Amino acid sequence: MPKFAHLSDEDLRSVISWLRSDDPQLQASEEPTIKPEPSLFTKFLCLVAFKPIPYPKAPIPEPDTTNPVAYGKYLVTGRYDCYACHSADFAKLNMEEPEKSLGYCGGGNTMLTMNANVIYTPNITPDEKTGIGNWTEDDFRKVMHESKNKSGKALRYPMLPYTALTDQEVAAIWQYIRSVPKLCNDVDRQWDKDL
Repeated sequence: MPKFAHLSDEDLRSVISWLRSDDPQLQASEEPTIKPEPSLFTKFLCLVAFKPIPYPKAPIPEPDTTNPVAYGKYLVTGRYDCYACHSADFAKLNMEEPEKSLGYCGGGNTMLTMNANVIYTPNITPDEKTGIGNWTEDDFRKVMHESKNKSGKALRYPMLPYTALTDQEVAAIWQYIRSVPKLCNDVDRQWDKDL
């Protein structure tokens, strides 16, 4: 579960306003809920690995949307928490200083498909050999808006299309990702070849 430790105060107010709204997505449902049954390992992680983050000591301002790299950094580390999945290990994330997370944006984190098959997140650093260094901005836009990889194949869950992202947001994320230090991390993407 993302913690959004770097979400701006204005974005947080927007989320709260939406939660208090009459939006149909928020209406009560007759659907029965499933009682959560966290495993012992999950409970352990919640108590030991995923410690609370200190409350901010000062307001968190809106990002400078005229600076694409700064805005992209905010989107990757604040609003969407892209770095959390695309780094090396959830247990080694640095929520206070995301860029100090193990394998920051270099991929390899363990995820599960809808069928509970293990997959590993891709390296999204600008490394030409193991990351997305040979991609174009249009390749990246297709991933974000259409959920298709560079060769046009559909991405698998848990990566979903971010169709609500504006072109400015996609461009800013792209510019920021291009500024992240390259990590040579050849993630096992065998499952991707089976598509």
